[in-house]
Amino acid sequence: KELKVIADSKSKTYGEANPTLTFGYEGFVNDDNADDLTTKPDASTTLDALTNAGVYTGAITLAGGVANNYTFTYQAGNFTINPKELKVIADSKSKTYGEANPTLTFGYDGFVNDDNADDLTTKPAASTTVDALTNAGVYTGAITLAGGVANNYTFTYQAGNFTVNAKELKVIADSKSKTYGEA
Repeated sequence: KELKVIADSKSKTYGEANPTLTFGYEGFVNDDNADDLTTKPDASTTLDALTNAGVYTGAITLAGGVANNYTFTYQAGNFTINPKELKVIADSKSKTYGEANPTLTFGYDGFVNDDNADDLTTKPAASTTVDALTNAGVYTGAITLAGGVANNYTFTYQAGNFTVNAKELKVIADSKSKTYGEA
């Protein structure tokens, strides 16, 4: 009798270990089940923690089943690797009123597989509306981030604060002189 062995499709996030590969059967008769097989089939895949995000059709394969009463046909399963979340965090900055802005910088949290910013298709960029004319004060979330692109990552952005400090203003009295007794 033909026994169909059907791989269960699986999914995971880029960089993670593979989940346990599983499968089911169609075609048992006479109250037989997997325990009645001489050798149970095995599921395998060539995908691993380093495999890029994407949908891999038929990537879970089956083989190895042996039984006197059954012939085996195998149906491969699909494997989906979802992008990992990468957090991009703006560094807070400060300056004095009237000065040019310092260079806007940011860091990352969430890289896996020894990836770094050089592995991104497009690096995010930081920007702000604070400029030399912005009044002194604390501008919460004024440094924003956007624009990151990568196959293996989705981006979440955490804005940074910008503090504009008051400029010191020196008041210098002019020297004066007068003759004693004059008004």
